[in-house]
Amino acid sequence: MRKLVLAMVVIAGTALFGCSEKSADLESTPEITDAQLTKSVSAIISDESTIEAVSEEVNYEVDFISTAESAIDDYTSTLKSADLTEGHGFGYYYSFHKRYRNGVCPNVNIAVGDSAFPKTIVIDYGDSTVLANGRVLSGTITITISAPMFTDGSTRTVTFENFSVDSIGIDGTITRVYTGDGTTEQVFSCTSDLTFTMPDGTTIQRISDKTRTWVAGLDTELDPTDDVIEITGSVQVIDSDGNEYSYVITSPLVKTGECRFITEGEITYSQNGEVFAVVDYGDGTCDNVVTVTTSDGTTDMTIREFCLSQKLG
Repeated sequence: MRKLVLAMVVIAGTALFGCSEKSADLESTPEITDAQLTKSVSAIISDESTIEAVSEEVNYEVDFISTAESAIDDYTSTLKSADLTEGHGFGYYYSFHKRYRNGVCPNVNIAVGDSAFPKTIVIDYGDSTVLANGRVLSGTITITISAPMFTDGSTRTVTFENFSVDSIGIDGTITRVYTGDGTTEQVFSCTSDLTFTMPDGTTIQRISDKTRTWVAGLDTELDPTDDVIEITGSVQVIDSDGNEYSYVITSPLVKTGECRFITEGEITYSQNGEVFAVVDYGDGTCDNVVTVTTSDGTTDMTIREFCLSQKLG
């Protein structure tokens, strides 16, 4: 790892943190030390909590579209927003209406070669496609699928072009390997090397190794409202301010199909093997508040959002 610029910091987080009774509910935490960082722990946790929510929204979008691939392919090789808003394919309109605001979905093109697989799905969100939960996607995602859905060992390779969620740019590659029987379990081993560009120009590179397990919603593949996914694993981070650190998901994160935030779980952040923060995502409530424990104590933080035109709800 690169040698970090040594700068001892304190959490001057009154603008980001606010104490509450929820803070006292955090269960046993490891010994926490001060990290050597070029920006405050509060700023790092704020950025990371925002990116984690955005990253899981992208992963869920990949799940949703690639799971619906066979249904889309049955309807037409190119599914466009106009097809839905003009009233064609009512069943698909109903399903996509639950994922995309007013049923206005991205353009989805499915291409195959001489054989059925590999199959390439290109999802074009244009300048903006608004999800039902309020997040705004723009640019293009390309998913290459090696074999039919629910084939043990099949892969999905995901790349991005001029892509962003809200105002956060995403570039890089995700590789996902499927295991399970598709009925009682659906598990993906996910490795990725992604760079996130924040609205202020800061870049954050995250190399991750995660497992995503669907625990509910398998029997309603086109209905996101009952989907529940648990995420475990670890991430290594390098940002453009010269900071290097990592985190481990110490209690599975929970992502639902409807909520734009992670609703449960715990992450432990460390640097050179020393823990400097623990983040608790709560009890399942869909909100943008996390509980953060550092060497200065336990407080609540509101996860920042950058798409100011969208309202929570």
